[in-house]
Amino acid sequence: MKMHYSVVALTLLCALGCTSLIDIDAPPDAGASAHDASVVRDAGDPSDAGSVDVAAPLCTPDPDRLNGVRRCQVDEHCPCGAHCTLGRCIYECLDGVQDCADGQRCSVFGRCVEAIPDRPSPGIEDDIAPPDTTPEGRLRLERRVFDLVDRSQLIALTFRVEDAPIAAVRIGDGTASKSVEGNEPEGVDEVTQVNCVNSDEAGFGDGCVLGDLAAGSSHTVYLRAGDPDGDATQWTIGVFTIGQAEVITIRLTE
Repeated sequence: MKMHYSVVALTLLCALGCTSLIDIDAPPDAGASAHDASVVRDAGDPSDAGSVDVAAPLCTPDPDRLNGVRRCQVDEHCPCGAHCTLGRCIYECLDGVQDCADGQRCSVFGRCVEAIPDRPSPGIEDDIAPPDTTPEGRLRLERRVFDLVDRSQLIALTFRVEDAPIAAVRIGDGTASKSVEGNEPEGVDEVTQVNCVNSDEAGFGDGCVLGDLAAGSSHTVYLRAGDPDGDATQWTIGVFTIGQAEVITIRLTE
């Protein structure tokens, strides 16, 4: 009889305290996502039969996390209140800060979606964006690795759009590092600069976006070291479309 009570007690404790851990292979410090298993729903008071049961939010967006720069491949890599677009976590709405239009609500992924009056407590399945069936082209990069003999040298990165049009391409998220004898390369604040229009000095910045790229079209953007007089010996920069992410590497060979 004692064993029977022990099994029941253990079962009740596990039901109340045990949780499952799901590894979604998110990048380091990706923040709490909308799929956190620790979120508890408020079932409401069953004795209040005349009220509408409104569940607690699936998660609560943290403005500090939302305003940080985070790389991603899918929505689940982003913190609560953000979604993945062109390799970066962004949001288009935030309750109390940036509202949606009338008849819409802000989803847990930071998208404005249709509000359903008879469903005051939508579940996560209502906020997952449906798959986009529009054909999306791919980029064919002319090169992915470039060698420099001087930090002031400009790099012309050329790519071609294949298979179908591409709505947008983002070039950015550059990094820089310097060689340290006998140790791993050390990161430095001299991120790669890019100009999506031409090679004019005034047009370079940390990132840029090209839009409405036709199938079969070719495009050239210009890259350069973040600081021609700096210490960096290697730079990287990302090229992102909705379904593709590429990394360009630039090496100093002096």
